[in-house]
Amino acid sequence: MNDTRKPSLTEQNRRLRERLKESEKKIEVQSQFIDRLCQSVGYDRLSDEWDKKKYLDRWVLDWLKPVRDYMQSNSGQPVTGIFINQVIQITEAAIMQLAIIGRYGIKLPLDSRPGDFEMYLQKNNNQLAKEYPPCVICGENRITHQCHIIPKAHGGKYHRDNLLDMCPLHHHLFDNGRLTKEEWQKLLASLDGKMDAAVQYVNTIHLNWQKYFWHEIPDAVYPNYTKKEER
Repeated sequence: MNDTRKPSLTEQNRRLRERLKESEKKIEVQSQFIDRLCQSVGYDRLSDEWDKKKYLDRWVLDWLKPVRDYMQSNSGQPVTGIFINQVIQITEAAIMQLAIIGRYGIKLPLDSRPGDFEMYLQKNNNQLAKEYPPCVICGENRITHQCHIIPKAHGGKYHRDNLLDMCPLHHHLFDNGRLTKEEWQKLLASLDGKMDAAVQYVNTIHLNWQKYFWHEIPDAVYPNYTKKEER
């Protein structure tokens, strides 16, 4: 028979205090995230004197300098599809760089290279021929995936310098930060020649997920991040 008795006042107060502590913790985490994001975009320079041109110019210079440099270097040239696509690529890279700073407090090198169409064709040919490159961790080659080092959700490009060949198992373990230390060392050995931003992403963000899995750090490294966001 189920116990339907009403909790005592003491028990109700205890539960209420627990819920209050949880709410306070969530507010603190969100506040820290907002502070980091504001700092990353130079909000402190804009908030007090928004209408002063020098502050706005400084903010634009900080975050859109690559776009400005590219457009100045191509001034007087016809506006072609290649020109427009490059401006878009640079802008997207700057925005995603800013988002990573806001979420993790880590500034990655700006990399605006376009997608790797040649690599895409090679992947399709491999799939049609049932011939796959070996997994960089275990050597399995019956089937492998092209795993993004910097995830697509964080602006990671489909480019050979941001991709690793992995079997389905190690792809999943890598994405979820659950590699063993031995597997991790094999992965690090495969990063030679990868883009600087991808290498830094592995050695900071991915490494912290791994350290938590290895029980080397507490579960509070990136409180604003959940794997669910990338699904």
